[in-house]
Amino acid sequence: MKLVAVVTVAFAMVAFDVPAGATLLKRQDPAPAMLRAGDGKLVPVTRPRSLGDGDWVNVEYPQDGQRRMTMQLQVECATPDANAAGVTSMVTAALMSTHCVRLYDPALRRSGSGPKYILGVRITEYEMRKSGHGIGGLGSGLISRVTHSAVEGASIERQKAEIGLTVELVSASTGEVLRSTELKGKSSSLRMGLSGVSVAGVTAGELGTWSNPAMAQAARIAAAKLAYRVFDWTGTLRR
Repeated sequence: MKLVAVVTVAFAMVAFDVPAGATLLKRQDPAPAMLRAGDGKLVPVTRPRSLGDGDWVNVEYPQDGQRRMTMQLQVECATPDANAAGVTSMVTAALMSTHCVRLYDPALRRSGSGPKYILGVRITEYEMRKSGHGIGGLGSGLISRVTHSAVEGASIERQKAEIGLTVELVSASTGEVLRSTELKGKSSSLRMGLSGVSVAGVTAGELGTWSNPAMAQAARIAAAKLAYRVFDWTGTLRR
């Protein structure tokens, strides 16, 4: 409320000092985030609550750089099994895609310089649900024709993943919590499991940081939602 009052007074003073015949320039709001629709067209995000989870990964941001804020990202886990490194990587990439923040690495920054804000992210939910069944000899026969090798068995599994985040934007100088929110990312996928099968000597569990695509997609969605929220916040904060 105090910031709004100061801005209102400043505009009042400018209005009275304008010479006769001069034209006032209308204040321009920053360009909005855009959603890339299925047909490839970009549509302004005017009602973010109406977006489905799958839409968030298709949100794009203006590259004008006019709202660049200095921040340090801190990610912590409230659940023991959470992939903190994977979530941190997803959030970092999503934040950088907004073109409105500069992230500081506390281990590399020079003395005397530092971020103006701390973005604290806490992983509060990290849940995977699985259901499925084996397809026995039929599946083994079909797969063996493709891989040209013996396969012990196959199964089809449905995976449903959910990641919950609590986010706080804190002033680095005062410690005051300026903004906060809670959000979730949800995803589901079908996965075929093959016992005794590996690709180029690497098993499915070794392919990447994430153990399954559903959890990775849920993290990506949660990170995309977080990035949009930060993009929205930076429009109301001082640089």
